Amino acid sequence: MARPEIGPTHDTAFFKDMEAVFDQHPEAARNYAIRYFGQDVQSLKVDFDRQVAVTNLKNGQLVTRFVDRADEEKTLEATPTTFCCEWTITGSTMRCTKFCQ
Repeated sequence: MARPEIGPTHDTAFFKDMEAVFDQHPEAARNYAIRYFGQDVQSLKVDFDRQVAVTNLKNGQLVTRFVDRADEEKTLEATPTTFCCEWTITGSTMRCTKFCQ
């Protein structure tokens, strides 16, 4: 697989705008990052409209599994320490794409 054309050198305007947002909110910015998840979509055939990632720590490694959004509430109820840790924004809609445990 070829290296994808991503990041600040490819999506210049997007990253310039994001840089301004991070500069405006330096305290919050320390807790966030911009992540490319196209690899998940392409390699693992993840459909974030139907699925959500659930990541937890096992034996010093982060393990991510993808569950159907229909099971999202069960996942949250089963583990009280589960929280949304990654979002996508489409228009004015913000949606959780990853839960951390």
